[in-house]
Amino acid sequence: SAMLGRSRCDLPTATLALVAWAAGLDDIAEPDLTRRQMADWVERLKNMTIEPIARLVAGTEAAIAATVYGGNRA
Repeated sequence: SAMLGRSRCDLPTATLALVAWAAGLDDIAEPDLTRRQMADWVERLKNMTIEPIARLVAGTEAAIAATVYGGNRA
């Protein structure tokens, strides 16, 4: 409901809205798309998101490891 302006938008909702917009979710919602067009859209989305998400996970793991196993233990 936050995305529709009915309540305050929090960080998870804003992030989801941004991902949906960046992925072109409005394209998949078109009622006149064929099954093949929808399958092509899903394939493009998959190819577009795998690498950035993998980098995000790797960066998060590296940041956690640096925090947990860092050299400064004062």
